Amino acid sequence: MAFPVGKDRRDPAFRIKGTKIVTVTKSNRKVRKFVDEEVDDEADELILDDLDDQDRLQKFYNRPWRPSSCKPEEPPEPPPAVKSKRASAAMSVSASPKPGPSKERTPEPSDKAEPAPLIVPQEVSDALSGWLTKGVSTEDSKAISKKTPLEFLDKEFSVKPPKLDGYMHRRAKDKGKLKAVNASEESLITTQLKIMDVGPPLIDLYTRILSLGEGKTEKKAQELVQDALRQWARAYHHITKQRRRAVIALVEPSFDFLTSEPEAFTPGKEARELLFTGKFLESMLKEASQDATLARTAKPKTSLGSRGKALAGPSQ
Repeated sequence: MAFPVGKDRRDPAFRIKGTKIVTVTKSNRKVRKFVDEEVDDEADELILDDLDDQDRLQKFYNRPWRPSSCKPEEPPEPPPAVKSKRASAAMSVSASPKPGPSKERTPEPSDKAEPAPLIVPQEVSDALSGWLTKGVSTEDSKAISKKTPLEFLDKEFSVKPPKLDGYMHRRAKDKGKLKAVNASEESLITTQLKIMDVGPPLIDLYTRILSLGEGKTEKKAQELVQDALRQWARAYHHITKQRRRAVIALVEPSFDFLTSEPEAFTPGKEARELLFTGKFLESMLKEASQDATLARTAKPKTSLGSRGKALAGPSQ
């Protein structure tokens, strides 16, 4: 690079107003040509054929040949077309997080999380083991039931096995199935009575807990006893469904599908007292009427002439 005669490069008054850099790549060898020009109002011009020469680009913007006493100018932002792939890769690497132990966020406790199991002491499991393996005698069971006598404010409410409906009893007798029905009922009712013995102590405990108040501990106790009552009622109702299916299979097997439909039975007091209820009889009659109508429409029609010959019969 040539400098004007009599001018010192360290002189602050000395400035290069215009610099043009031309880079030519030929046979994998880079040749740099510097052309110094005195330009009055031209901006710096940069022509790069090799976009990978990021170091040379940086040196151009920083201009290290300027005197140290001069205030360095802020480098202009390079145009988007000049940015190289190497620079983009370097920026992406620098922006990536530094390797190291990641700080995982502690999950917040959720209301739907499963509760921690309750630790049951050894004495409780020993007692349960004896009751489950040896059972409880009939005398002990009756004594337990006498400890918790119950009287309901609703005088119409009672807990007892529902009895067989009159119309179903008559159908069983007419078809000669009454003996088989009675044997099935006796076996299932015995099981249902044993399940019923679980109810009074739970009902007594649930009633006492409801009178304690609305504290957190009381609320938890109410939920636990209520869950036990619901499981008890489920087992009780399961025997009721088994009794219905057993009777229908013996007396009216073609209507077995109705026993799996809750809408076929009357809810409330009637369902507590009767095994099938009047609504089930109505459902049976409705299905039978529809079957009869379909059978009549499917029967082939005979002609009037053939019907008259059949009535007259052969002449003698």
